[in-house]
Amino acid sequence: MKAVCLAFLLLNVSLSVHAVAQTKGSFNYLTASTDKFLGKKVTVFISNVTLPERNAGLGHNFKVYLVDTCGSDGNDFAYGLVKVSMEDAAGFVKRYSNKGGKFTARSAVGVFKERDFDDNYQVSVPYYLDMTKE
Repeated sequence: MKAVCLAFLLLNVSLSVHAVAQTKGSFNYLTASTDKFLGKKVTVFISNVTLPERNAGLGHNFKVYLVDTCGSDGNDFAYGLVKVSMEDAAGFVKRYSNKGGKFTARSAVGVFKERDFDDNYQVSVPYYLDMTKE
């Protein structure tokens, strides 16, 4: 009976761990292990640009967007901030915006950084993906 109870307990623990595990490619995955990813080039899967830039007119040479990300398996949705250069902003929005409700996640590569800019967002996201070429 003890063996059956132990087996049942181990099965429940393993299922619970699997259910909360982050999927590679989402902001959840990156923020779960910031020490592993900070300052490194990473790939995230962006499924939509949810809000327009908020720092327009602040005199910056970049724009910041709030985006929806998902894991490589299409699950584990999480939002995050992405910083792009002014010259790449229009192309970024065109490439990553969800058109007509069609879900298409596209990979984006940048450096995962701690938030170090004023962007007027009321979102408490301490990290971002830097896609500028600085």
